[in-house]
Amino acid sequence: MEYYELIIQSYLKQNMHYKGVPEYLGSLINYCMLRDEKLEKLHNAKGLKGYVFNTLTPFEKDGMYKQNNIYQFSIRSINLDILKRIQNAIKNINNDEMAIVNTTLTTWHQKYMESLYTYTPSVLTLKEDEVPEKLKKIKSSSKYWVNGCSNKVLVDRIEKNMIKKYNFFTGNNIENISVVSDIQVLNEYPILIKYKKANVMANKFLIKIENSKLAQDIAFITLATGLLEKGSSIGCGFCQGNYYKEVMER
Repeated sequence: MEYYELIIQSYLKQNMHYKGVPEYLGSLINYCMLRDEKLEKLHNAKGLKGYVFNTLTPFEKDGMYKQNNIYQFSIRSINLDILKRIQNAIKNINNDEMAIVNTTLTTWHQKYMESLYTYTPSVLTLKEDEVPEKLKKIKSSSKYWVNGCSNKVLVDRIEKNMIKKYNFFTGNNIENISVVSDIQVLNEYPILIKYKKANVMANKFLIKIENSKLAQDIAFITLATGLLEKGSSIGCGFCQGNYYKEVMER
């Protein structure tokens, strides 16, 4: 198995706060998709999009990306054609906020993963019967999983999401399999991300993967398509594999 990564270098023309970057990059990618007939159909269709992106790097300690600096971000997919089409459109971007200066396509082949971690925070919207009492008092149309909510719900929803994406993008029909052997929440408090004039609550996870070949295949697809929700809209759930030391240092 393999997936593809489009690495994009950008020149920033304005200062940009890190909380607004995910939505900006999502809008930028959407803009590019609307300029390609095939990508426009994918963009307008309901359901899984088949790609995930991360945020600008290198990170700025004060949370503010600086004007006149070069930053990089990536888009991943198991569909090479999608990335080639995005590349063709995004390389011409030169607007008031950003100019694209270089793009590179890379291929990643499957390797054994002991674990994966969320490089960008991951979002899990709770169903009505999953919302704990402490969150029911919050006046919000959506309730998100936060530290202190049910770990059983978290693992169950993560595994179902991973299996759903695996089935969708491979054409298989797996129903129940153990993928996650252990999970660790890496943040004490929820991570807020701006989206549609509000905030979504997200978390970072370190997830140990079962040793079976099928569990490994499912986890590999997760690297290409993102963990849980909003991977193609605000770049949530962009994962890296088997980098435990780097997680602890960050």
